[in-house]
Amino acid sequence: MNKPASKRFQQKDWLNLGFKMIRTDPSLRLTIDLLCESAKKTKGSFYFHFKNMESYFIALAQHWFEEFTLELIRRSEQKSATDEKLDHLNTLAVQLDPRIEQGMRALAAREKCIRNICATVDIKRLEYLIKLYLDSGRYSENEAVALATIEYAAMVGYQQIRPDASPKNAAAMYQNFLKFTGRG
Repeated sequence: MNKPASKRFQQKDWLNLGFKMIRTDPSLRLTIDLLCESAKKTKGSFYFHFKNMESYFIALAQHWFEEFTLELIRRSEQKSATDEKLDHLNTLAVQLDPRIEQGMRALAAREKCIRNICATVDIKRLEYLIKLYLDSGRYSENEAVALATIEYAAMVGYQQIRPDASPKNAAAMYQNFLKFTGRG
């Protein structure tokens, strides 16, 4: 009996594999050899989709930006009221896997091509939070910037110090943030 042909590994499969690998070990130094070994694919399969590791890292970081930032903003924008958008955004954000966030930041510390995208992610996330606070009409521009910065720094910091926290624990921590800032 003939062995069935293995499914062709698509670009998104390689990117999801990268997420899986850094989720398992955020300090992991991804290489073509490690990726191919884990995927049980040849280097030719890798090179079919990526010119080199730098192009892979850029695609991985852009995939992270799309899935962990832009998608959350899109989903939040489906709500009508500003407070609903903010609540929905934060509900989605606390459900993100902190190990992927950690892994992307660890990669950014080593890889300049990711560092630039990581900075873009941070800027986009902050801009959106600031916009929501301004749209609420309750805060001046300075207050909106300060509150968004504190909230975002708390979320990123919490992911760093509690990488194994469940979404339930992260949500409870966010509820405390709301209570202490007078929003809960």
